[in-house]
Amino acid sequence: MSKYPKLMHFVSEIDQFLQKFDAKHPVLSTSQEKEVQKYDKIYFDRDNPNHPAPIQTFWEAF
Repeated sequence: MSKYPKLMHFVSEIDQFLQKFDAKHPVLSTSQEKEVQKYDKIYFDRDNPNHPAPIQTFWEAF
C-alpha cells in the first residue's frame, strides 16, 4: 500500500491524444469495422454460451 493518495482523475497524455484523435476521425476504416464485427461476435459468444451456433469445421470454408 502506498503512503501517497491514489490519483483518481488523472488522464495520461496518450489518452488525451487518443481522445482528440477519435473526435477528429469519427468514421472507422474498413479494417476497424472488421475488428469491431469480429470482437462483437467474440463478446456475443462469450456472453451467450448456450446459443445455438452453426458448427463449421476448418475444411468447410474451402
